[in-house]
Amino acid sequence: MARGVRCPRFVKITALVEGLTELVDQQGVSSPLPGSPNVALCRCGASSKKPFCDGSHVKAGFRSAPVVVEAAKARPSLSTWESEGGSSALPVTPAQPRSAAMKRAPVGVLLAAALCLAATDARAQQQVMVVQQNQQSGRNMLLVNPGDLFSGVISLEYERALLPWFGLTAGVSLWTFRGVFTPLGEPTYTGVGPELGARFHFIRDAPRGLWVGPSISAGYQLGRSDGAVSRLWSWGLGAGVGYNFVFFRFFTFQLGAAGGFVDYGEKLVWSPRLKLGVGATF
Repeated sequence: MARGVRCPRFVKITALVEGLTELVDQQGVSSPLPGSPNVALCRCGASSKKPFCDGSHVKAGFRSAPVVVEAAKARPSLSTWESEGGSSALPVTPAQPRSAAMKRAPVGVLLAAALCLAATDARAQQQVMVVQQNQQSGRNMLLVNPGDLFSGVISLEYERALLPWFGLTAGVSLWTFRGVFTPLGEPTYTGVGPELGARFHFIRDAPRGLWVGPSISAGYQLGRSDGAVSRLWSWGLGAGVGYNFVFFRFFTFQLGAAGGFVDYGEKLVWSPRLKLGVGATF
C-alpha cells in the first residue's frame, strides 16, 4: 500500500507515483524507498528490483493502453492493477479522501435551506389565517344614528358586506317629533317603518371606508301634527354618502349625509338626514 501518494499515473509501461513517502505490501512489510519521492513502479512483473521498475519491460515487450486515474474521482483497485499487467502484491491507492468536515458541508447547506423554506411557509400560512379571520369577523356592522335626531327620527342600521366593495343595509326608523331639519311649513308625522339600501365601498373593504348608495323606505303612519293622516302608509326613495371609521378593530363611527323624497299620501316631501352613527363592526 502506497502512502503519501498525490496521484498515481498509469502509462503504457510503468506506474509513475509522485510524492511517495511509504510503500507497504499486503503482509505489512515496508519496502525501502529511493532518494526521490517520485518513483516508477513495476507493472510487467519482470523487474528484479520489485516493486520498482528496472526496465525489464523492454525485454519482455510489455505494452498496455494508457490509463489516467484522478485521485479525487477514482481509486485503482487490485483487479484494475492486475488487468493492466501489474503485480498483485503491489496495489496502489490514491490520496486520502476528503475530510469529514468537507463531506458534512453540503448536508449543512441543505438543512439550512430546508429550515428557511419551512419558516417562510409557516409565516405565509399565518398571514393567510389572519387575513381570513379579519374578513370573517369584520363583515357586519350595527349602528345607532343620533344624527337622525336633527330630523326628528330615531334609527337603527345594520350593514352586511357581501363583497369587498359591496354591502346591503337594513334598518328601522321611528318618527316622533319635529326636527331641526324638518322643512318649514310641513307637518310632522308619527310612525315607524323599515328601510333597505345598497352601498358601494371605496378605499377600504366593506363595511369600512368611503361609501355611496341608494335606499328605499316604507312606513306605517300613526298620526299627523295638524290632523288625521290621509292614508296609513308611506314610501320614499333616497341616497347617501359617508365614511365608516373602525377603531380598535370593533368600534365604529359613521360620518355622512343622506336625503330623499317621502310620499306621505299628499305630495313628495324632501327629508334631509345627518349620518352621525356609532356602533360596532363584527
